[in-house]
Amino acid sequence: MSTSRLCSLLDETLPDKQIIKDLSERVWQNKKLGGDYVSWGREEYMFIPENVPIDIVTKAFYKEYYENKFGTYKVMAAIGGITRLQHGTLEPGYCIAKLYYSDDCQVMEVLFQQTMRY
Repeated sequence: MSTSRLCSLLDETLPDKQIIKDLSERVWQNKKLGGDYVSWGREEYMFIPENVPIDIVTKAFYKEYYENKFGTYKVMAAIGGITRLQHGTLEPGYCIAKLYYSDDCQVMEVLFQQTMRY
């Protein structure tokens, strides 16, 4: 099977539109003043305005040999889009979101971070 076929199957199983919908629901679940806050630390918060672009950076299927609480599918997305590519590092407009999906494509966890880290 070719890589392009594997990518097509991944896109059929977990479509980009679904990822963006899932992330939007998580980011803006408690809308305040035209946006909401996300955190990536105990006291680190960032205000994210509504309707900023979301760019999917990676989407992957993982075959896990041991039970893993972080799911089968993993996605990284740039909230606010990608603003710059410098020395191989992507910089998001606001932050990076990591989404973890179960084998039936349900969101299990969403984590936020300031920079692009795998």
